[in-house]
Amino acid sequence: MQDTNLYSTRDLYFSSFLLATNHDLQDLSFDNLGGFFWFVFEDKDECEKLEKLFQFNKLTVNAKDMAESIKYLKRRVSK
Repeated sequence: MQDTNLYSTRDLYFSSFLLATNHDLQDLSFDNLGGFFWFVFEDKDECEKLEKLFQFNKLTVNAKDMAESIKYLKRRVSK
């Protein structure tokens, strides 16, 4: 059974934003058919709200935390 409170995205930078703002990465899975990774986080409703704000450049984040989150996720997907 699929947890309906999980939020999935392929967007590396939005996922990095979520990590940089203290959202825990719950899962990272590779889609063999599409050839990409899914980043999975809890609290679907909150993530969807943040995603809309992110798309319209309405959020701020600590630059160092964002950079570290990007590096972390890039290391995870390259393994």
